[in-house]
Amino acid sequence: MPNAPGEPLRVLVVEDEPTSREALRDLIELEGYVVETASRGDAALLQQRATPPDLLLTDLHLPGLDGLSLARCTREETGCAVLVMTGSDWARHADLEFELVEKPIDLDRLLDQMRRVLAAR
Repeated sequence: MPNAPGEPLRVLVVEDEPTSREALRDLIELEGYVVETASRGDAALLQQRATPPDLLLTDLHLPGLDGLSLARCTREETGCAVLVMTGSDWARHADLEFELVEKPIDLDRLLDQMRRVLAAR
Protein backbone atom coordinates (compact mmCIF):
# COMPACT_ATOMS: atom_id res chain seq x y z
CA MET A 1 0.00 0.00 0.00
CA PRO A 2 1.50 3.38 -1.01
CA ASN A 3 2.26 5.94 1.66
CA ALA A 4 -0.01 8.94 2.06
CA PRO A 5 1.42 12.17 0.65
CA GLY A 6 3.90 13.64 3.10
CA GLU A 7 4.14 10.41 5.10
CA PRO A 8 7.77 9.31 5.64
CA LEU A 9 8.94 6.13 3.95
CA ARG A 10 9.61 3.11 6.15
CA VAL A 11 12.92 1.22 6.05
CA LEU A 12 13.60 -2.13 7.69
CA VAL A 13 17.34 -2.51 8.42
CA VAL A 14 18.47 -6.08 9.08
CA GLU A 15 22.03 -6.40 10.36
CA ASP A 16 23.33 -8.85 12.95
CA GLU A 17 26.20 -6.61 14.10
CA PRO A 18 24.67 -4.30 16.76
CA THR A 19 26.96 -1.30 16.25
CA SER A 20 26.44 -1.30 12.46
CA ARG A 21 22.69 -1.81 12.83
CA GLU A 22 22.28 1.12 15.20
CA ALA A 23 24.58 3.39 13.15
CA LEU A 24 22.56 2.65 10.00
CA ARG A 25 19.33 3.30 11.86
CA ASP A 26 20.53 6.64 13.20
CA LEU A 27 21.93 7.83 9.87
CA ILE A 28 18.89 6.80 7.82
CA GLU A 29 16.53 8.40 10.37
CA LEU A 30 18.45 11.68 9.96
CA GLU A 31 17.38 11.59 6.30
CA GLY A 32 13.71 11.58 7.34
CA TYR A 33 12.90 7.87 7.00
CA VAL A 34 11.10 5.85 9.67
CA VAL A 35 13.47 3.00 10.52
CA GLU A 36 12.86 -0.34 12.18
CA THR A 37 15.65 -2.83 12.82
CA ALA A 38 16.15 -6.55 13.25
CA SER A 39 19.21 -8.66 14.01
CA ARG A 40 18.00 -11.93 12.45
CA GLY A 41 16.40 -12.81 9.14
CA ASP A 42 13.58 -14.82 10.68
CA ALA A 43 12.67 -11.96 13.05
CA ALA A 44 12.74 -9.48 10.16
CA LEU A 45 10.39 -11.70 8.16
CA LEU A 46 7.84 -11.57 10.99
CA GLN A 47 8.27 -7.79 11.30
CA GLN A 48 7.74 -7.14 7.60
CA ARG A 49 4.65 -9.34 7.61
CA ALA A 50 3.17 -7.29 10.46
CA THR A 51 4.15 -3.91 9.03
CA PRO A 52 5.48 -4.00 5.45
CA PRO A 53 8.35 -1.57 4.83
CA ASP A 54 8.86 0.55 1.74
CA LEU A 55 12.49 -0.61 1.63
CA LEU A 56 14.29 -3.62 3.04
CA LEU A 57 18.02 -3.07 3.67
CA THR A 58 19.45 -6.41 4.68
CA ASP A 59 22.85 -7.95 5.25
CA LEU A 60 23.47 -11.02 3.11
CA HIS A 61 24.86 -13.17 5.94
CA LEU A 62 22.43 -13.37 8.86
CA PRO A 63 21.65 -15.87 11.61
CA GLY A 64 18.40 -17.77 11.16
CA LEU A 65 17.05 -16.95 7.72
CA ASP A 66 19.83 -15.66 5.43
CA GLY A 67 19.56 -12.24 3.80
CA LEU A 68 18.97 -13.54 0.28
CA SER A 69 16.04 -15.71 1.37
CA LEU A 70 14.66 -12.82 3.42
CA ALA A 71 14.97 -10.48 0.42
CA ARG A 72 13.16 -12.91 -1.87
CA CYS A 73 10.33 -13.52 0.62
CA THR A 74 9.94 -9.83 1.37
CA ARG A 75 9.84 -8.82 -2.29
CA GLU A 76 7.33 -11.58 -3.07
CA GLU A 77 5.08 -10.84 -0.10
CA THR A 78 5.24 -7.03 0.02
CA GLY A 79 6.64 -5.83 -3.32
CA CYS A 80 8.88 -3.41 -1.45
CA ALA A 81 12.24 -2.18 -2.70
CA VAL A 82 15.25 -4.27 -1.60
CA LEU A 83 18.94 -3.55 -1.11
CA VAL A 84 21.32 -6.31 0.01
CA MET A 85 24.50 -5.44 1.94
CA THR A 86 27.61 -7.58 1.74
CA GLY A 87 31.15 -7.32 2.98
CA SER A 88 32.21 -10.52 1.22
CA ASP A 89 33.77 -10.83 -2.21
CA TRP A 90 31.74 -8.37 -4.28
CA ALA A 91 32.21 -10.14 -7.63
CA ARG A 92 30.92 -13.43 -6.22
CA HIS A 93 27.50 -11.88 -5.78
CA ALA A 94 27.28 -10.14 -9.15
CA ASP A 95 24.54 -12.54 -10.32
CA LEU A 96 22.10 -11.77 -7.47
CA GLU A 97 18.75 -10.34 -8.52
CA PHE A 98 19.03 -7.51 -5.99
CA GLU A 99 21.11 -4.36 -5.99
CA LEU A 100 24.10 -4.75 -3.69
CA VAL A 101 25.54 -2.33 -1.16
CA GLU A 102 29.21 -2.95 -0.52
CA LYS A 103 30.58 -2.87 3.03
CA PRO A 104 32.10 -0.80 4.44
CA ILE A 105 29.15 1.38 3.53
CA ASP A 106 29.58 4.77 1.94
CA LEU A 107 26.58 6.68 3.33
CA ASP A 108 26.14 9.03 0.36
CA ARG A 109 26.18 6.09 -2.05
CA LEU A 110 23.75 4.14 0.14
CA LEU A 111 21.30 7.05 0.24
CA ASP A 112 21.54 7.41 -3.56
CA GLN A 113 20.85 3.69 -3.97
CA MET A 114 17.91 3.89 -1.57
CA ARG A 115 16.36 6.80 -3.49
CA ARG A 116 16.87 5.03 -6.81
CA VAL A 117 15.31 1.68 -5.81
CA LEU A 118 12.43 3.43 -4.02
CA ALA A 119 11.70 5.54 -7.13
CA ALA A 120 11.78 2.42 -9.33
CA ARG A 121 9.21 0.45 -7.34
